[in-house]
Amino acid sequence: MKVFREYVIHTYSVRLGGAEVDKFEVINTKHIGKKDILVISNVSKARKKPVRANWRLRRRNGTYLILDLSLGGISIALTLRQEFGAILKTKGGVNTLINMLKKRNA
Repeated sequence: MKVFREYVIHTYSVRLGGAEVDKFEVINTKHIGKKDILVISNVSKARKKPVRANWRLRRRNGTYLILDLSLGGISIALTLRQEFGAILKTKGGVNTLINMLKKRNA
């Protein structure tokens, strides 16, 4: 779980253009189903065009957790699920996936 968590944080940061964000603007929020909230936002870095970022959140034990981040209409959770599923099916299972994540985190 630790390796996966580090990988997801790194992946989200890179997709947003790096860890340094100059401006985070919430455009709108809306409920999705009974449990989730969609937060529609713009994320900006200096001298770069803002990126539209849609965050899917769920409240659990009094705190909100990010379930997914969608950039340009592409779900990172879905993309990772497909990529990881392919690795698990074709390249040797869980240990291969964990080793791949460790290498990418380095």
